[in-house]
Amino acid sequence: MSAKERAKEKVAEDPSGIELPHDNEPATDEGTDLAEYEPASARNIPRPHTSLTAAAKKDIGKLTVTLLGDISSAPVLAEVEKFNKKGEGEGEGRTPLMAVIQAVLAKSGGSMQLGELATQIRKYWHRPFPTSPYTDEELIYIIVRNSDSIRVS
Repeated sequence: MSAKERAKEKVAEDPSGIELPHDNEPATDEGTDLAEYEPASARNIPRPHTSLTAAAKKDIGKLTVTLLGDISSAPVLAEVEKFNKKGEGEGEGRTPLMAVIQAVLAKSGGSMQLGELATQIRKYWHRPFPTSPYTDEELIYIIVRNSDSIRVS
């Protein structure tokens, strides 16, 4: 009986899936043939195409993003830009991305298209978006879709 078959029998006997050494078997696998096993690698695991709730429409940049609540409670865009420029290259902290999104939306009157929002965020955040398999619009959509203060329609 091969090591794989013994392992399957153990799992079948114990539904928890935890392999415990049995009294009639040695605790070590001295006779295990390592050539039977393939080396473990994450390279062969397929990656998801997106984590969007549904497949992205042809032009996701046309979705409307709206700031909920009072516009005056959002951060002031001029202060956000000033703070982010000051911290550029000095290793200082920067404004969180959600604060920049809220400030840009407040400046535009509370609502704008997702494509234009992504462009404006790059302009005022003064740093590159994190590397990801998403376009800028998809990344912003993922960030704002579960926000309590922003609605996407």
